Amino acid sequence: ITIQDDVGNEFVFDSKNHRIEIMNADGSHVDVDKTKISLTATDEINITSKVINVKAETLNETSTTTNEKSSVVSWKVKI
Repeated sequence: ITIQDDVGNEFVFDSKNHRIEIMNADGSHVDVDKTKISLTATDEINITSKVINVKAETLNETSTTTNEKSSVVSWKVKI
């Protein structure tokens, strides 16, 4: 099922392929494809929460500049 307007906003529900996509005319895109989720935005993706937890076997980060601001920094490294 695809729902779209005349300016390029679109919802795609593909039950056969287990996929849901949301796209807007400015190029922002949310893609839920089976067991993968991709978020795309030209300018920013903002997340606001009391706690954000990330658990992964591998965490990859690529950036030109990394800015972190915190009153307390705690790293636990297992070697």
